[in-house]
Amino acid sequence: MSKRIVSILFSNYKNDNRVYKMATSLAEDGNDVTVLALCYGGVLERETQGKINVRRIKLKSSILPNGNKLFGSIKYLEFIFRIIWGYSRADIWHCNDFKPFMVGVFARFFRRKLKLVYDCHELQSETWGISSIEKKLTKFIERKFAQSASVITVGKSIEQVYIERYKLDKSRMEIIYNVPHVEIEVTESHILREAFNIPAEQKIFIYQGGLSKGRGIPLLLETFKGLKDIHAVFMGYGIFDKDVIEASENHVNIHFQEAVPYEKVLSYTSSADYGMISTENVCLNHFYCMPNKLFEYSHSEIPILVNALEDCRNFVEGNEIGMAVKEETPESWREAVLELSKIDKSEFTSNLKKVKGIYNWQNEEKKLLEFYKKI
Repeated sequence: MSKRIVSILFSNYKNDNRVYKMATSLAEDGNDVTVLALCYGGVLERETQGKINVRRIKLKSSILPNGNKLFGSIKYLEFIFRIIWGYSRADIWHCNDFKPFMVGVFARFFRRKLKLVYDCHELQSETWGISSIEKKLTKFIERKFAQSASVITVGKSIEQVYIERYKLDKSRMEIIYNVPHVEIEVTESHILREAFNIPAEQKIFIYQGGLSKGRGIPLLLETFKGLKDIHAVFMGYGIFDKDVIEASENHVNIHFQEAVPYEKVLSYTSSADYGMISTENVCLNHFYCMPNKLFEYSHSEIPILVNALEDCRNFVEGNEIGMAVKEETPESWREAVLELSKIDKSEFTSNLKKVKGIYNWQNEEKKLLEFYKKI
């Protein structure tokens, strides 16, 4: 039976492939799906993406200055009440992360029949940089209300934390990995070699994603500054843009590639020889992370070099598609880069093909739709 589903997120829904894939899968299964977001940054208030209705709320309080906690609270409250006023008659709210879930909890006081899906893109109470008050509030809300919701997580370890910490019912939980759609054959690409004039015999390591704090960007820059004939390409954007560009101007083996549209990511990634995940182990959320690039590298059929993070390391070493660095130091990373670069990436191809045959959106979609049938 068709359900009215509202997928809520506290961003402008400009580049959120996970939300798009889930909403599209649910809509193509016959449900009436609306993605509800904030309107800022030059996006449209209303649009249609395939079978998805996209609605963005332009806050009247947006005229208030940013960076002020009082004004921020006013904006937050306006968003809450406009969501509840306009969308509480839906059958299900798909709450992407903690803040939308907290709004959903509040909305249920007004409409008891409203069902909530709590989609935890991260281990919410253990994210790096949140205050002790935010951590306590998150744990309190989750402990009090997660049991009455259906819960989605992005990895096994995070799921286990929620089960142990809040005694959640496993039958009301599901792991949905943020994986690409499978493409059986990877088209041979030389985009990066041609863009940066890298000789065919020299190896390319790629880092893609946010160039932000906690992602190990300074560590990687230091690692490759001491290497010869092994190149590092940083593809993305963030506060370390300038650092990467400066390093690229002073070191012939370091390169900066601006972020590309999602549909072009795999063609760029597959033109590298190896992929890197250098997320720093600074919080439990990072330790248990399963970032998008982990699957994008495997779908591009390039072996992966990863920090010793629990789920990442188990995934890479367990499937024999790369190796883990022993320590988060430039010396240890340099040693691992040299070791991996001596192994031709074709030796990992068979295992990489097996992995992407299992971890792809076609398979995750089936899990998602079966999960929704039980709600």
